Order: sequence, then C-alpha cells, then structure tokens
Amino acid sequence: MSLKKLFKFFLLPVVIAGIQLYCQKDPTAIRSFESYEWEVSTPAAQNLDENVIEDAFVQAEQTGFMNSLLIVRHGYLVSERYFRGFEVNDAQDVMSVSKSFISSLVGLALHHGYLDSLGQKMLDFLPEYQASGLDPRKSQITLGHLITMRAGFDNSIEDYDVNWNRWVSSTDWIGYAIQLPLLYDPGSRFAYITAETHLLSAILTRATGMSTFDFAQKYLFVPLKIRIDRWERDPRGNYIGGMRMHFTPRSIARFGYLYLREGNVGGDQIIPLQWVRESLTYHTSGKGGWGELRNIGYGYLWWLGEIGEHECFIALGYAGQFIIVFPELQLIVVTTSDYQCDKDTADRQERAVLSICANYILPAVE
Repeated sequence: MSLKKLFKFFLLPVVIAGIQLYCQKDPTAIRSFESYEWEVSTPAAQNLDENVIEDAFVQAEQTGFMNSLLIVRHGYLVSERYFRGFEVNDAQDVMSVSKSFISSLVGLALHHGYLDSLGQKMLDFLPEYQASGLDPRKSQITLGHLITMRAGFDNSIEDYDVNWNRWVSSTDWIGYAIQLPLLYDPGSRFAYITAETHLLSAILTRATGMSTFDFAQKYLFVPLKIRIDRWERDPRGNYIGGMRMHFTPRSIARFGYLYLREGNVGGDQIIPLQWVRESLTYHTSGKGGWGELRNIGYGYLWWLGEIGEHECFIALGYAGQFIIVFPELQLIVVTTSDYQCDKDTADRQERAVLSICANYILPAVE
C-alpha cells in the first residue's frame, strides 16, 4: 500500500492549529469524582524483562515528543513514565483515540434501548437536514455505515491544509457534514473522516435525550471509574465526536483494559460482550502495512492489525496518542505525545511509537 493511500485512508489528521477558536470549551469533569486506582506491580513479577523495559523508556524519552508511556500487564500497572514536564495527573487531549470512546457509547445506547439497531438511518435522527436537492443516497446512510467509516462522504475535509477549517469554522458542523458530497455509495468503501463520528455524537444526543457527555458519564465513565477532564463542543453545543476529549493516560489505559476484558471489569459487564467482539472484528480488511503494523483493518472505530507475531487492536490519535492492546499477551501499551505538528511529523511520531512497541516492549515479554 502506498504512503499516499495510507495517509488518505488510514492516517488522515485532525486539525492542530486554530481549532480551539471554533470549539466551545467547558470543564466537564466531576471534580469530586474519585478515579480508579491501578494495582501496581513490577515488570519482573508480570514476566517482563526489566532491562528491556528500561530500554523502552530510554527510547521514549529520547524521541523528544512523547509525553507518557504506560505498560499494563495481567491487569497491573507495571511501568509508567512521564516526559517533557508532564505528570501522572495531567489530562491530555487524546485526539482520535476519542473515536473508540464514541464506539463504546453507540454500543451502550443499543444495549440500553435508546437505539434499535445499526441499520437505523442517519437522517431519521436529523430530519431538519433532509432538504430538497440532497443526494438521495444520503437517506440510505445508516449508523453502521458511520461507525465503520463507510458512509461514503468526501473525506478530503480531513486535509486541514486545505479544507478542514471550512468545516470547523462553520456555525453548523452537522449541516456542513451532511452536505458533503458522497464519493462512494454508502457501505461500498472505507474512507476515514471525523465528520462521521461527530454525526454519531449528535445522533446519540437525539436518541438518548441527554448530551453525549451526560450519557457517557452515566453509562461509561462513572461505572468504569474514569474521569474526563474536558470535552469540547461545536458551535451549537454538540460534544465533539471523535476528538477533543481530555483524559489522563491512566484513564485511557483503564478503557483499553475494559476492551481487553471484553467489557467486564471488577465483575461488572459495563459493555455487552457481543458488542466488544463485533467492535474488534474486521469490517474493513487490509493487507497493507504501516511501520511495524501489519494487516491493517478497521472495526467499529478501532484499528486492527498485527505487530510482530501478535494480533492487536488500537485506539489511535494523531501524532502518537495510542492505546495498543495485545489480547493473547494480556498486555496494554499507552502513549501520549506532542500533537502540535504537521502531518508528516505526526506520521514519523506514530511510526516511532510503533517501533518502540515492536522492538523494545514486545521483546521484553518472557
């Protein structure tokens, strides 16, 4: 697979500079909320070579762009380190890792009866946008198309050098997204685009009668015992679907652990088992590679593939925000990084994180 295609379909960036001018900010955290405290162990106690793990942290610090590296094995936090002045309780923008959170919320809305099925039509929830002259194919776009990035919208909007600011500077992000041209028939082809996850956030609000934030608090964040420190909104008050969620690295590690445990932690089935399994199934298959990642595919807003000889699923955010889960190894790797960079630099940073995982962390497994 060519580098150009990888950029276009797999690594399309979210805007870095200027977006905060167009997003509503609000401190959405419950400040008195006590977050889950990880049980701490050591690499050796969890069958990881401590010297090799130390080499991984040396490599991470030397990158100059990584803010954190955390390693969880067998449900224990075995190693963590923070760089560039960041500390354990600093919440960070996890960029498109947010998309995997949106995926979980759709599953929860289905489970609790707010949604009927992924076959429901997008425009049934947004009837005011069914204007005359709208491409009739848009009436066929379903929730399933949106959650697999197969709605067919023109994803050149993701090229922030040219088109992104036209979307985020608009006063109606939902209307702008729906008016985007369709490049493909719905369901026929994968095309990564943040607008589709933002539409899902708006649909969740319509379907549940709650803001996406309130719904997430009730059914995900509080049961999971994680705190979101900030979640930004669009100009009309919709919580942004697919970016601009701020968590501590420990919190997103907990989210990765939830999926590693197939939705059940502490004896509580927070997300239905079947939803987790469907989410981590290839709905878009690929034989291409990118850095150390092979057999790249896409589930329900989760990336799928292999690193080394090990299957993994990944929540991926621009420039090096990662939750990488290796189910057979009971291993989770979390990183956060500087995202104030152009797309070429972001690509290099993402590849560097995958390289540290492949060449230092996986070899530490005994």
